[in-house]
Amino acid sequence: MKEIDSDGLLLAKLQAETFSSSLKLNCSSEVFIRRFMNSKIAYELDLKIYLERIITPEEIINEITDEYGEFNYGKTKFNSEVLYWIGYFYRYFSYTYNLSSKEVYKMIKPKELNERYYIYHTYDLSYAIERILDEKEISFDPNKINEKLYEIIKNNYYKENIILKPNKDNTLNVIYKDSIIGKIYLNISDDYVMIKLDLIDEYKEKGIDVIINKIINYIKDTYKVKKIMIIIDLNNVKVIKELKKIGFDYFKEDELNIFLIKKLN
Repeated sequence: MKEIDSDGLLLAKLQAETFSSSLKLNCSSEVFIRRFMNSKIAYELDLKIYLERIITPEEIINEITDEYGEFNYGKTKFNSEVLYWIGYFYRYFSYTYNLSSKEVYKMIKPKELNERYYIYHTYDLSYAIERILDEKEISFDPNKINEKLYEIIKNNYYKENIILKPNKDNTLNVIYKDSIIGKIYLNISDDYVMIKLDLIDEYKEKGIDVIINKIINYIKDTYKVKKIMIIIDLNNVKVIKELKKIGFDYFKEDELNIFLIKKLN
């Protein structure tokens, strides 16, 4: 952790004002914050680009709208003071701990900050961050790095480095750092897409939730179906558990495989 400086305070103020300005949008505060913290412009704030050129909160919101589309769902809004504090908190946390916006967002969600606002908004930000991290049992001590923190950073790393490349035969290559680590077979019907994974052994558990979520997003964007079904070897107990964590339910099984199904929104 490093001390906040004048540059960090300027960025925190800009982000805080942007969060307050989001009240005019036709969406919930949580939707706006999720988009913001995963946006290109948040990444540019991580890189301190906007210390070199002036940008307004309105311009930032327009950039996010261009990236994600119009804000048109969700109704629950935090009040202006809470939004200002959350925006300031996230940038202060990111800046002083040298973490990306995506990483701090995954550690502490806006709903959690909204619930803690009346406890911590009068405290020094450094103290508030430490207390909230303690409450969530997240440690940055290199001698006892928290498993939860490790998973957050690891999953974010996989998200940035795993890509899916479609082939002409209804298959997808799974590529990790320029190497093919597996193939996904798609069987497409009117109502659902059935998938079967063929991954290199070391990746059958490592980062499986990231791979599956990328497949789900690909299917949502490519096919007009209501469900996704996945076939998994019955022996892959850990993979089955991970799939159930992200919303897959038991459908059926045979002597070798289990079939899990998930409804798509």
